[in-house]
Amino acid sequence: MRVKPKSGCLSPASSNLPGTSSTAQLNSITEIRRRMASHVGDLKTCIAEMRADSQQATTRLESELAAIKQRLVIVEDLASTDLLTGVTNRREGERLLAKRIRAGSPFCLLLFELDKFKAVNDRYGHKWGDKVLVTFARRLREQLRTCDTVFRLGRGRVHGDFRVWPGGSLQPGVPDVRAGRGKPTTRLSMAGR
Repeated sequence: MRVKPKSGCLSPASSNLPGTSSTAQLNSITEIRRRMASHVGDLKTCIAEMRADSQQATTRLESELAAIKQRLVIVEDLASTDLLTGVTNRREGERLLAKRIRAGSPFCLLLFELDKFKAVNDRYGHKWGDKVLVTFARRLREQLRTCDTVFRLGRGRVHGDFRVWPGGSLQPGVPDVRAGRGKPTTRLSMAGR
């Protein structure tokens, strides 16, 4: 960024410093000192104005950078969220899952497939099917811990697949539901709410 001198600032053309054509007109060392002091004062004023301008430009750039960072967070959130249900989308869910696998972190993965969901879409239309998905996602989130992640597989409008992976492994005392062993601790009901 190029800084232009303010009107009160010195420019080379207006300078009457020793060594310029006006030097011959100076009669004494006192006059040289007086003019030099005047020019130093002008230079200090110019420097102060340039610093103020620079600070204003820096503040403006920092503000613009903060706004860009905020918009980036919003865009990243939109890119990782299923727009219909508001849960994490498939791409982001699989990315997070792959990250845990690479790190060797323990996790548990649950898959929910809504029975007869295609029949709801066929009989009542996609508008009602969408309402079922949104309601299911909301109720599922209400039943989980904040450290758990819900993501929707979303294989088109005729599927209602959701995956949940708890943050870390299941706690001791929680039944093991793998391969039909044990029973889930919470039944998620769509009725009544």
